[in-house]
Amino acid sequence: MRASNNLKGRERTLQVRFKLDAVDKIAAREGLTTEAERAAFFGVRPSNWSRVVNGVTAPGKDFIAAVLASHPEDQRVRWDNLFEIVEVVS
Repeated sequence: MRASNNLKGRERTLQVRFKLDAVDKIAAREGLTTEAERAAFFGVRPSNWSRVVNGVTAPGKDFIAAVLASHPEDQRVRWDNLFEIVEVVS
């Protein structure tokens, strides 16, 4: 998603960020000790999980949908708890 603002020759971009601090709290409560266990808990393939967690890619629509659908009854697994929109200036 690109915003139209241009800051002194720089382009402002909005990205979705996965809140790893919230993930860490959930993982601790659930006893998830490996990245593979975390990926399985949130319904995401380990390779996709690794790319997002390590900052290689931003979470895409499929990743977000899988995470949010993984535990619909759990109030901790909600958009506002696990994701945020951040501004990146390049």
